[in-house]
Amino acid sequence: MKTLFRFRLTLFIFLTQSVIAIGSTQEQKMDSLEKVLKTNINDSNKLEIYGQLFDYYFDRDQKKSSEIIQEVFKFSKKQKNKTAEGEAYNMIGIQKKNLGESDSAIFYHTKAEAIFRKEKNYSHLAYCLMNLGNNIKRKGDLKLAAEKFKEAIEISRKINEQELLASNLLNLGLVEHEQNNLNLVFTYYFEALKIFEEIKNKKKYVITCINISSLFSDQKKYEESNKYLMYGKEKAGDNPRLLSAIYGNIANNYMQIEQFEKSIEYYKLALSESEKSGNLNSAALCHSNLGLLYSRIKQFDVAISHLKLAEKEFLQEDSKSDLAELYRSYGIAYQEWGKYNEAIRYFNKTLAISKEFNFPSIEQFCLLELSRAYYKLFDFKNAYSYADQYIILNDSIANAQSIEKMLEVQTKYETEKKELEIKNLQGEKKLKNIELEKSTIEIKKQNQQKIFFAVGFVLIGVLALFIFKNLREKQKANAIITQQKLEVEKQKDIVEEQHKEITDSINYAQRIQQAMLPSNLDLEKIIPNSFVLLLPKNVVSGDFYWFTKQNDFVFYATADCTGHGVPGGFMSMLGISLLNQIVNEKKIIEPSEILNLLKSNVISSLKQSGNSGESRDGMDLCLCRIDTTNNNLTYAAANNSLYLVSEETITEHKGDKQPIGYHNGEEISFSQHTIQLQKNDIIYTTTDGYPDQFGGEKGKKFRYKNFENLLLEISSYSIQEQHTTIKSKFYEWKKDFEQTDDVCVIGIKI
Repeated sequence: MKTLFRFRLTLFIFLTQSVIAIGSTQEQKMDSLEKVLKTNINDSNKLEIYGQLFDYYFDRDQKKSSEIIQEVFKFSKKQKNKTAEGEAYNMIGIQKKNLGESDSAIFYHTKAEAIFRKEKNYSHLAYCLMNLGNNIKRKGDLKLAAEKFKEAIEISRKINEQELLASNLLNLGLVEHEQNNLNLVFTYYFEALKIFEEIKNKKKYVITCINISSLFSDQKKYEESNKYLMYGKEKAGDNPRLLSAIYGNIANNYMQIEQFEKSIEYYKLALSESEKSGNLNSAALCHSNLGLLYSRIKQFDVAISHLKLAEKEFLQEDSKSDLAELYRSYGIAYQEWGKYNEAIRYFNKTLAISKEFNFPSIEQFCLLELSRAYYKLFDFKNAYSYADQYIILNDSIANAQSIEKMLEVQTKYETEKKELEIKNLQGEKKLKNIELEKSTIEIKKQNQQKIFFAVGFVLIGVLALFIFKNLREKQKANAIITQQKLEVEKQKDIVEEQHKEITDSINYAQRIQQAMLPSNLDLEKIIPNSFVLLLPKNVVSGDFYWFTKQNDFVFYATADCTGHGVPGGFMSMLGISLLNQIVNEKKIIEPSEILNLLKSNVISSLKQSGNSGESRDGMDLCLCRIDTTNNNLTYAAANNSLYLVSEETITEHKGDKQPIGYHNGEEISFSQHTIQLQKNDIIYTTTDGYPDQFGGEKGKKFRYKNFENLLLEISSYSIQEQHTTIKSKFYEWKKDFEQTDDVCVIGIKI
């Protein structure tokens, strides 16, 4: 689980004037502006000064900002200036937003919007739309917020307000980001960044850098993300709000690569800067993320205390998206703590918000976690019910693309139908023209009626034949169209049913496989100082790991089954079941004998005899047994090696060159080997997925030699840092290449 609050900044433009930078001489400047107000200046300048004063005082002195609003109202009545009245409402909206009263803020900004539209004051209107859009976004209505920002952008382009244009582009990018429309987001962000750089607006340049960095983080391009955060930090100076967001996003990047201690360090820096700036929402985000991080390192009491501090602020703000994420964090913390009833309570809270405000990814997550929580409580009825709901929701999202394709086919059908109708109408028009011409001839040449009677009769016959033929063609075309429509609908039903069946099968296979693999808590009980890296190429993995304990012996295996995805997944489940049967039920403890029995059972289960055309499925596997009393390792392996790092030297211990399954050649028993272990020795086992991964600058395989060097390099790290590093190195090497195979690596420190 890696869900965190991301620090993305919204440009909330207060009035039609630029925001004034805060410095040591600002109070003196404000005093000077108040004196200027008492002189004889024109209305436009007076309104601008009121705006500058409000911008300065609105989040510093509530009483003073309210007095300024009253002065603007008096000014608007005295001068009969409707723009000033609208500006006063705009100020109240900003004040309400700052107090966390989003509904009131929307009410007053809407009043201001109506005035600016009536007065056709487009500059003020664009700024007002921005303020309105940001408040609507906070309430969770992303579609309406986007409409406000788009209108503000259109106005800004027309009146050539570059700063206003860039600010609205950034805000619209934020909305599209929340809806995962990444191509649009990049377009809006980079256009905004270019404008802010050109007009030398450092603050908004920094904000845009932060939001671009979050895009790269979403794509797991953490190095690129940090690059833009550093661009922003260079121009942030000592601005606590900006530094808080920068530190927060650096912390988030560390979280994604599971460097939890480093992430906590940066979130504490972000929290400190948030408190300096008085930004309660930002501080709440920090507390929420710290809560999630402390739960990952098993400090659950500290985690819950941070989450409670965040909840207090989010409830005051009534921010639904923040509350949904927060309650999900509560659920995760309690789930990992083993307090499943509390976890269920908070996941249900999250689920209610996500359904009401249409957060499908959060809804998916909660349904799956609720299923797991009920499973842990042995409430299998509810566990199945939520798993079923998860599958249905997953299907509906996956089917959206298929349905869209069907709609394209239907659109094509409707277009062809329209074209045929137009063609028929043209034929009917031609008939009317012929009849009109005939009528005209009859009127002009009444005297020759008898002579041309026969000709007219022939023409009428031809006309009747033409009409009949035309009607037949129309009936035939309509029949074809009806048949095409039925065929389209039939194919659509088939595609949807097949897609649902395939998705159900894959998800069901995944649930079964996850249930059979040891949990993190199981691993900690069996062998605490260890890590497992399992990265499936598809939803279901053909690689698997297995752990068990019998008296003083710890057994574990790293296995690579034939294929990947669902076929490999079923082979892995067969392997896990047979190993449990051989070791846990039959009490076989010698690794070589275990592999011999495993091979025999796989051949028997798959009915392999060596005949042409039959299954050649099997698995490569390394099975280890650690004697915790005598501190030695006994292993047997099928086509896989074991790596031992001892006293800063790595040694490869190879297995037998035969698989678990049928193969051509003499049938021989597996051999086993015993190694005396020392304290701080590290044992690594792996499948071929990691060394065979294509990547790097030239798109080549990582290779075993590089893999050995990597193991030697990380062997001095803590076991948690080893897991984090080996995982991050894999993605750094892979870059944008497709994952070649399933990956499974186990590391155990003695």
